[in-house]
Amino acid sequence: MKQELIQKQKLPDGWKWAKFNEIAVMKGRIGWRGLNTSDYTSEGPILLSVNNITQDFKLDISRATYITQKSYDESPEIMINDGDLLLSKSGTIGRTCIVHKVEHPMTVNAAINVIRVNNKLLNNKYLMFMLRYCGKYFTL
Repeated sequence: MKQELIQKQKLPDGWKWAKFNEIAVMKGRIGWRGLNTSDYTSEGPILLSVNNITQDFKLDISRATYITQKSYDESPEIMINDGDLLLSKSGTIGRTCIVHKVEHPMTVNAAINVIRVNNKLLNNKYLMFMLRYCGKYFTL
């Protein structure tokens, strides 16, 4: 009923209704997947946490945490790519940023979801701001 009422709203020309899974894919680390303190290293792939997403929508890896290559390789679905949208889902909930240039292998911990937007259908920056400022009004 609620969805029917929403879909009766008039959209701007060129827009159409779509479900989230029709415009984007969301992935996240399931638990810690066996990740423990022995997997942390002083160099290697970066393990992103909520602390790496700044209040001004940027990714800050200056205080990065590193993990073993083996731990990184076990979750290819959350290996970070250019254009990925990151969304914190625990700790400080709702922080978002877009990864602009991957220069080092990176993945996420269990507190962050990786969203890959079909940019032919939706601008990832638009979705980032929607999730940051309007996220409390809807669920994915």
